[in-house]
Amino acid sequence: MRFTFLLLFGLLTWTACTSSTSAPDPTHAAERYVPPSIQPTAAPAVTATPAQAPQAIQATPTGVTTSRRTFNIFGYHAWWMKDAWRDYDFDMLDKVFYFELRVAADGSFEDTYGYPYDWSALRQKARGTRTPYVPTLVMIEAPEKFEQLFGNEAAVVRLIENTMAMVRASDADGLHLDFELFGPVNPLVRDRYTAFVQRLRAELNVYRAGSQLSMFFPAFEHTNAFNEPVLTQLMDHVVVQGYDMHWLTAPTAGPISPLTGWNGANWRNIVDRFVAMGVPRSKILMTVAYYGYEWPTETGEVGSATRGQGKAITYAPISAARLPNIQTNSLDQSARHGLRRDPTSDTPYYAYQGEDGWYQGWFEDAQSLTAKYDFIEREQLGGIAIFPLGYDQGKLANALQKPY
Repeated sequence: MRFTFLLLFGLLTWTACTSSTSAPDPTHAAERYVPPSIQPTAAPAVTATPAQAPQAIQATPTGVTTSRRTFNIFGYHAWWMKDAWRDYDFDMLDKVFYFELRVAADGSFEDTYGYPYDWSALRQKARGTRTPYVPTLVMIEAPEKFEQLFGNEAAVVRLIENTMAMVRASDADGLHLDFELFGPVNPLVRDRYTAFVQRLRAELNVYRAGSQLSMFFPAFEHTNAFNEPVLTQLMDHVVVQGYDMHWLTAPTAGPISPLTGWNGANWRNIVDRFVAMGVPRSKILMTVAYYGYEWPTETGEVGSATRGQGKAITYAPISAARLPNIQTNSLDQSARHGLRRDPTSDTPYYAYQGEDGWYQGWFEDAQSLTAKYDFIEREQLGGIAIFPLGYDQGKLANALQKPY
């Protein structure tokens, strides 16, 4: 059986104001497989808490001193968010990933969305605040395209040359890799991809001492598409999928990023998988979703079956000029319909009856994120990577501060 993380590229699109190219659905994972032992298809036996008024964002009480969380805080700037980076708190960020350089099967780029030259102001801002800034190399495809690329040495050489040209042109501080597949690949191609990453590592070492290489890894992977034990050793940071335990086309509604519970599809088990693989805890960064999903559901109860594909929602309102096709946000919806919490995962959600039936929206808020950040510190992990920056309009920043 499969647990489908079916998200980005081709599910929902909209016209970006700064590009004639349609933007991908603003989530960040490909179709993945989860071992049957942690298949979250059945709803846990829980009772939903009654609807409440939405929680206000709490200011730090007078006289209470706060400090920034001690772990690494990375964030993805998605190209479709345009100049939202001007509002980012760069002093809070330890690294910015520019998302994305989309890779073609012949080793060229299908699109860079103006990188690097259209993003020179972003690069200057990062440089001025001493925030490392790196491009993200992306291929989220069916295995055939991946095999076409890495089965062709000339295409691999072309991709390495094109990638390093982009790194140099943007004076980048390293590189981030995000190759995600829909299924298993030929073992020979799998080995060639590992060799490709090793060659990139060597190229970065020549380019600049201290250049960092990181890579996005799926939460659960048993297709054997990647040689994870070797690849994780090559990385300065292992960026792990921490979201989409319930995904856009999921058969049931529920938390996107449960810390515990939900039949094992949770942060606790994800971290245990990478620690068991031998990845040092200090290398592991868990991805944090600043988006959510609203699904049409059969009922308003926790774990209800869905009636169809959901839609992505932001945490806070985003102007239509910036994000025209996502105009539903969790703050307004929970204020309108009442905020509820799943007692198993302490995840916020709302539920309401529309003209054609029930709907549920699940997301993260300051309370659920604070619990996750406390977990990061207790487990002595490397930190977090936020996807995407700007979907909260700065309203989730308080969770990144800790009173003492």
